[in-house]
Amino acid sequence: MDHATVQPRIHFFPSRKHACFLTETHSKRASALILAGFLVIGGLAGCAAEPFVDGRREAGSTQPVGPSTADRVAICYNSRGTTPAAVQRLAESECAKTNRRPKFDGQDAASCSIVNPTRVFFRCVERNQ
Repeated sequence: MDHATVQPRIHFFPSRKHACFLTETHSKRASALILAGFLVIGGLAGCAAEPFVDGRREAGSTQPVGPSTADRVAICYNSRGTTPAAVQRLAESECAKTNRRPKFDGQDAASCSIVNPTRVFFRCVERNQ
């Protein structure tokens, strides 16, 4: 076996202003970094935070500026990591504050936070309805 020095393969990527030389080693390293970046982003996307009531308020005010009101509760959650039962329990606890029960009233996609992108709405209705 001959142990002569092996020259790295050079790939030429032409550009309008200048030429860019990229060795095979650099290409593999760049590919590994891109793959690692996708794995990190994918891992973070799988992490779901706890669902929360989207009841934003202005500082010092009791009036909501977010979509939640006493009559309609908006809950943000991640469908990959949150069960429907957990969302239902949160809606029940919010409607119980006014002695009512939740009734499903619709859903929005990609309208809350990045971690909890889905927003579901519940109307708080009288218990006998």
